Amino acid sequence: MTKVVAGIVTYNPNLEQLKQVVEAIKNQVEEIVIVDNASNNLVNIKSNFQNLTIIPLSTNLGIAAALNKINQFAINYKADWVITLDQDSIVNDNIVSTYFEYLRKIPSYQQKVGAINSQYEVKDVYVKKTNRVVEDLDVITSGLLTNVSAIKNGISYDETMFIDLVDFDFNHLLNSYGYMVLRAPFVGYQHELGNNVKRVRFFTKQISVIDYSQFRIFYQWRNLFYFYRKWHTSKYFLSFSKQTVKRLIYDDNRLGQVGAILKGIWAGSRVSIKRK
Repeated sequence: MTKVVAGIVTYNPNLEQLKQVVEAIKNQVEEIVIVDNASNNLVNIKSNFQNLTIIPLSTNLGIAAALNKINQFAINYKADWVITLDQDSIVNDNIVSTYFEYLRKIPSYQQKVGAINSQYEVKDVYVKKTNRVVEDLDVITSGLLTNVSAIKNGISYDETMFIDLVDFDFNHLLNSYGYMVLRAPFVGYQHELGNNVKRVRFFTKQISVIDYSQFRIFYQWRNLFYFYRKWHTSKYFLSFSKQTVKRLIYDDNRLGQVGAILKGIWAGSRVSIKRK
């Protein structure tokens, strides 16, 4: 029998929302682990989820480090697959079984597929959708069902990156080892971008602007240049640039944003690259 576990990364989560995340996935997996990145409300997390395994980190080590802790838990638990979730991603009640419906149509999928994700919905934001199973290196970590055998082969998240593009880097690494990374043609979960998405008018239409902090903007551009140096692809420059232009138009703190971008580019051009 195929053994599946779930892992949730938390950082100062909304507890009621986190309860919904756990409730939605708990009957679809054998075990759930929460890896907490030094939340201010860790005591409340522990008291509300006493029946779950909780791995607290003493400092915020970033999303990559937390995901590696989840994957190591899956190995120790002797799981076959692990599904990773953000603290605000609420899955459908059949997401895991639907993944396997698609996987079992692929001969020797246990050896060929490194990970599979689904489509998802985000309010007021366009999300890529397909009508068939496709190989897609742009799937995110939330909702991602990962093959534990691939992790055992030494594939891990790049902790140098901390946050932003961590997921795409992991997908490229899986692919470089010969594994397929897939997107299935169904909506598997509701995903959120926090409270930082605002709708603004651009001439005659409404557009979405994601209002990131300078901390996030720094890491976006740092990791964009790091990713370019590591994988020799500029495919994400356009999407990052579009969001940056929109923020510069509609955000008052333009100088702070430009400073974060320049610092990120400088850092990303110099940080040592983690090789597989």
